[in-house]
Parts: sequence; C-alpha cells; structure tokens
Amino acid sequence: MDEQARSLLGVVAVLRAALIIWASIVVVIDITGTTDLNSALAVGALFGLASWSAMSLWMVRSRPVVATSVPFVVLDAVIAATTIALDPVIYPGPHPQSFASAWPLSGAVVTGIVLGRRAGAISGLAIGAAGAISVALVEDGGLNGRLMGALGTVVLIGVAGALAGLVTSRLREAELTRARAQLREEVSRTLHDGVLQTLAVIQRRSSDTELIGLARDQEAELRDFINSPGSFGDARSSHGDEMEQIPLSVSLRRAIRSTEHRHAITCDLVIVDEPERVDPRIVSALTGAVAESMTNAAKHSGTQRVSVFVDWDGTELMCEVRDVGVGFDPQSTERGVGIDRSITARMEEIGGRVSIESSPGHGTLVIMSVPLGAVG
Repeated sequence: MDEQARSLLGVVAVLRAALIIWASIVVVIDITGTTDLNSALAVGALFGLASWSAMSLWMVRSRPVVATSVPFVVLDAVIAATTIALDPVIYPGPHPQSFASAWPLSGAVVTGIVLGRRAGAISGLAIGAAGAISVALVEDGGLNGRLMGALGTVVLIGVAGALAGLVTSRLREAELTRARAQLREEVSRTLHDGVLQTLAVIQRRSSDTELIGLARDQEAELRDFINSPGSFGDARSSHGDEMEQIPLSVSLRRAIRSTEHRHAITCDLVIVDEPERVDPRIVSALTGAVAESMTNAAKHSGTQRVSVFVDWDGTELMCEVRDVGVGFDPQSTERGVGIDRSITARMEEIGGRVSIESSPGHGTLVIMSVPLGAVG
C-alpha cells in the first residue's frame, strides 16, 4: 500500500469512529424518545459496525496487504450496503436521520481509494441501490418522499466513491512528480560533478581528434537527456500524447548516425513499411534497443557493417538488426547487461518481445517486435 492510500484510509477510519459515536448518540435519543425503532436490531448493528471499523483500522496499520485486497474491500462494501438496507427495518416509521448516518458512504470511499474512481463509483451506486431497494420493498406508497430520498442517496454515494478514487489518483501523481523531480535534481548534480566534468577535461587535454569528438557527442547527449522532459520518467513521459511526436524512421536514422560515428560502424537501414503514427514510448524503446544492438555488433561481432530492417504488418511492428560477424552460442554464452537492460527490458516495458538468433561463424540476428496497441 502506498503512503497516500494508507493516509486516506486512516482518515476514513477516524471518520467512521466519529460517525459510529454520532449514530450511537442518535439511537440512544430515539430509544428514550418517541421515535419508532427496533432498538435491539439498532444496538446490535451499531456493535457490529464498531467492531468492523476497529478491525479495518487494525488491518490498515498491521496488515495493509489484506486491507487493500479485493475480497476485503468488497466485503467492506457489502457491509455498507447491508447497513443502509437496514434503515427502513430499524426505523419502520418516520425519522429525521438515517441509521448509522453517513457510515455506509465510507464503503464507497474505501473502494475508490483502493481500486480507483470507476470501482468507487460502481461501489457507491450499488450501496445506494441497496438502500433504495430496501425502502421500495418496505414502503407501499409508491414514489413517496422516503423513496425519493433513497434514490438521491444512490447518486450521492456513487459520486463520493468516484471522487475518492479521483483524489487518490491525483495525490499519487503529485507525489510521483515530486519524487521524480527530486531524482532528476540528484542525478543531474551527480552527472554534472562527475561524468560531464570528466568529458570536458578529455576535450581540453586530449590530442586525439576522434576521442575529442566522441567526448563532445557524449557530453551533448547527456545534457540533452538531463534537460529533456521525458528523462527520469517524469509526468510528460507517462502520457504519449504529451511527448514529442517523432516518426520512427527519423528517430532510427538519428540514432544510427550517432552510433556509426561513435563506434566507426556502418549501417544499412531498410524500412519496408511503418505506421503514420507510433506511440512515442515505442519509438524511444525501439530506437534505444536498435542502438544497443548496433553497439554490441561493433564491440563483439568482428565486423563493421550491420543492417537494420523495419516492417509493419498492420498490427505489429518488427525491427531486425543483423550482422555477419563471428556470432556466438546463445545457449552457452551468458547474456550481458546490455542485452538484458538496454534491449530486452526496453521492449518488455512497452509490451514487446525480443529473440536473438546466432551461432558461431554465422553472425547474429536480433529480432524485436511490438503490437502497436501494447502501449495505451
């Protein structure tokens, strides 16, 4: 359970305690007064609600995994629905306030906090509907004032559940944005004080023009990465339509030129077909994976030429990187960090997959594919 959910559920627990106390005061007043009510059922129901509220609070603090599990949340909503359905049974006659006050509303709020605004709205409508159905079954007067009030409660609790989910999601996004901003600052400071300074020293003191050019390119790329909106997975990178829309072919050509220059390797790019619009996260992942595949070929294949092939069959985008170098045995060779993190992990993050075909003396083929609907 994240800290936002824990805090909000703690607030709900306090609210429930206050509502139980208020409902108990109302029941005591009604018992000693002239209001028609089933006192035994009212006292028993209040005891049950108080016990459940206390147990829920203990679960949130001691067993958060259980407290946020779907069965527990559903049971909480069922108890809330049962409570609101008992109102016309506990109070057969006219009464100024419903039984347990707003306690049933907390069931929809908990659902919204844990499962999201849509589930919260559905839970709230179901809880409110339980009360409306109960009133309709007890009342014989048709669409009277009491039934109209119950129908209004359906809308109220449904909206409360949806709002609880919306507020929770906004709080999570705000906390995530703050954490990412802090991470950006820490990493930027580390890179500036370490790597960027080292690259600057290399450019000033080295007499190797190729090394100077490489250091200059690396410095520029690092600065672009630090200053780019999508670095460190910030808020913009979580929504594809807010990221810069760069065609896949353009992004690949940029990466290929940079990799060719950095590793003195030549690449033949063949694009059979590509969609008009590709999610920026797919473009970024594929581009990075292709660049890493080219880098691996330059370092380990023994050849200075690779080919990149791109095609699209209408639903799935495929990209191949092939070299005709020394190859290796995938079964006996341990996969390096570059393959696992920079190729496989990138593709898995966007719902894609990677397969590597190679054998000694016959080169290596890296096949990457991703359904265009994989990233929502």
